[in-house]
Amino acid sequence: MLLKRFFVFFGAAASSSSPSSYCCYYWSYSMITTGGEEGRSGSSTFRRAAAEWAGRSSARPSPTSSPPGDLRGRIHGEPHLQARKDLPVGPVRFPDGGIGGRGAEPVRAAERGAAVRVQLPAEHRRDTGEVVYAGAGREMHREMRMISLNFMSNTRLRDHLLPEVERHALHVLRSWHEGPPFSAQDEAKKFSFNLMAKNIMSMDPGEAETEKLRREYITFMKGVVSAPLNFPGTPYYKALKSRSAILTVIERKMEERMRKMNQKVEIIEEDDLLGWAMKQSKLSKEQILDLLLSLLFAGHETSSMALALAIFFLEGCPKAVRELREEHFEIARKKKDCGESRLNWEDYKKMEFTQCVINETLRLGNVVRFVHRRVIRDVHYNGYDIPRGWKILPVFAAVHLDSSLYQDPHQFNPWRWKSGLSSAVSLPPTSNFMPYGGGPRLCAGSELAKLEMAVFLHYLVLKFSWELAEPDQALAHPFLDFQKGLPIKVYSIT
Repeated sequence: MLLKRFFVFFGAAASSSSPSSYCCYYWSYSMITTGGEEGRSGSSTFRRAAAEWAGRSSARPSPTSSPPGDLRGRIHGEPHLQARKDLPVGPVRFPDGGIGGRGAEPVRAAERGAAVRVQLPAEHRRDTGEVVYAGAGREMHREMRMISLNFMSNTRLRDHLLPEVERHALHVLRSWHEGPPFSAQDEAKKFSFNLMAKNIMSMDPGEAETEKLRREYITFMKGVVSAPLNFPGTPYYKALKSRSAILTVIERKMEERMRKMNQKVEIIEEDDLLGWAMKQSKLSKEQILDLLLSLLFAGHETSSMALALAIFFLEGCPKAVRELREEHFEIARKKKDCGESRLNWEDYKKMEFTQCVINETLRLGNVVRFVHRRVIRDVHYNGYDIPRGWKILPVFAAVHLDSSLYQDPHQFNPWRWKSGLSSAVSLPPTSNFMPYGGGPRLCAGSELAKLEMAVFLHYLVLKFSWELAEPDQALAHPFLDFQKGLPIKVYSIT
């Protein structure tokens, strides 16, 4: 049994002098892990940890140049840096970064180009597979990324994915009726999951296999962020079981596809991501399994939460709903005059205020608050020396909620994104806007995510008005989640 230390990071931008300036505040908490090599040899693990710490301690920079913080052992971390987790309120003033706790690795909340690489927590790497898309090595990541980019290219978005997004949005919204409240968050998750399951493995919504996979995925997500206590009855144990069940479904789909390919049977599902990965790459079976599981997570969890946040923010801003509805009524009217019913790419490009709503939702909501990186060479950053091997966490929420960059940063104001009406203090908003990361690890599905939100909002405002059935708020622990599931009541628009 091993007592481990972990850090949770949030933050606010430290200065407006550079859009890459970050700061963080954090607290540490203890976890008990059992099983595996660490659980079987606790004393040797402690000796290894002590040896590693001695090496790190001797290699650290001088006290005058190291980030502020306390490297002495503490069970409860830095109490003066403990923080609220509720969305979207963040800190007001904190230093550029810091270190804390002898049991954890030194950390920084900053990023500097090629000096860093992706470094996910060990628990995340283990729970989501031996090879994870976001944490893959350079060559493997390039291969996986090219598959994803080609599959979600602008051509495919226009010709194939737009009709699919529209079909799945209508499938969900047609089940909405006036009456008792229901969870908007669950409906958003259903929409995005069905869309990803269809386009990853050609699984249709409503089918028994699809619903079973969705239930397993919900169990997986509830446990993967819990304390790693791997014994029957714990959320973590259930999550590992669900992960195995999900991979079994994906593996079975792969075997069916391979059998058809060997028998030269026509495969009508070959336009899904599974078919692309099997035909257009040199990835191994295990790598394809991990790629599909990773993209199922990335394409479902973040998109659904962004959509739920848009519903939440719009409910509190009637003026934005009115302008949004006017935009979409005009699009629908012109389509009716032309005798058309389905959306096309030109319609999507006309949704200008919708894009403002999407940008503001992503800025204020911060679905992805930070990412994990590791320094691969010594870096001098903002007056500090950051040694090779230290972990850093770029905090996107820090920039998005910085009052030196955005006026009234905690206010939902989609008009700040209108051309000529920028409410940024120093730079145009897009220069300080990173909802999908940046650089070579920029989210490959960012355009698909925005398309999903735009199409769903199009039909939502045309068909319904809505209100919160009871007060609710989203908390980050570490993934965003509405405490009550965002219960809403809808009213049909006649």
